[in-house]
Amino acid sequence: MIRSLAWDLRWHTPHGWEKEYVRSQLLSGVPVATEFPPLCVGGVEAQLRSPLSCQPLTAFRRGRVIAVFRSRQGSSVANAEVVQRYAAAGATLIAVVLGDETLALPCGRRNSSSCTSAPCRARTDLHSRARLVLRNYFDATCATRKNVLTLPLGVRSGTTHSAQQRRQPRTIVWAFASAHATPLRTTLVQLLLAAGAPRHRLAYPGTTDEYASWLSQAQLAPTPSGNSPDTWRFMEALDCGALPILDANASRYYRRWLPASLTSTFVHLEVACAAAVHEQPARCSHSASALAALERLLQQPTQLEARRLTMVKAYEAWRAATRAHVMRRVAAL
Repeated sequence: MIRSLAWDLRWHTPHGWEKEYVRSQLLSGVPVATEFPPLCVGGVEAQLRSPLSCQPLTAFRRGRVIAVFRSRQGSSVANAEVVQRYAAAGATLIAVVLGDETLALPCGRRNSSSCTSAPCRARTDLHSRARLVLRNYFDATCATRKNVLTLPLGVRSGTTHSAQQRRQPRTIVWAFASAHATPLRTTLVQLLLAAGAPRHRLAYPGTTDEYASWLSQAQLAPTPSGNSPDTWRFMEALDCGALPILDANASRYYRRWLPASLTSTFVHLEVACAAAVHEQPARCSHSASALAALERLLQQPTQLEARRLTMVKAYEAWRAATRAHVMRRVAAL
């Protein structure tokens, strides 16, 4: 490694499970000279507000820096201030903005005047200040910004599957596990049970240490939207070679920014949920055609397997192209 071409990786948010994701997946192939741990448990705002209780922010100096943020653990204004300080010090800066489940309120606070639901329209936001922004979660306001790349979430364990593993014959039709029950997850599970596939694995509500193994044996995997339609569960299904089953919201979301060669292989179901009101749980419903579509799919195992293998090929091509694009953009700085 030529050190002058390598980057310092500096965390401005607690690692969470994204530690391995950032190094091994999102920044795969990018040379990193030194990785610095989170500067303060309290996040960016605490770094700016209470320097005595945190490690000093001595990072603001000339150099090649990749700074990692997460909006829900520090306001967008505080994040932008950190980016401004890097710029003032003459650093060449790449900002990584990890998945934010409060995307509609990037500051993580309700009705805050410093928040915006359009992150790339705010002139004070880090998206307008960093040389390059690598962010999770597609947002239409960022789509036209040349310095912003939307990147997928990854595999939570940090261990991806090989091309050979994704192509192995499957022994079960579908698999799902979740300790947290939601109306949408329940609706998708009930549809799959009603469709009658005898070979499946289910822990819901419940947990299992075998979920990754289940996905590696399954043709299909429900990947319901969470706080965002973009989920780790979705990427884990793709990486294991299981066709994702999407609700209506997730279908619209992924079709906006993933290639048609990939999204055309997914299983799209007309399942949607009404928003929760006054702390009452959301109510979900499905079209009359959703169950029939699943039943037809399960009645054609040969076509289903061919569709799954087509998805695997498209996924691998998209992932390789995405990583190559990131490397080109980083090398150009």
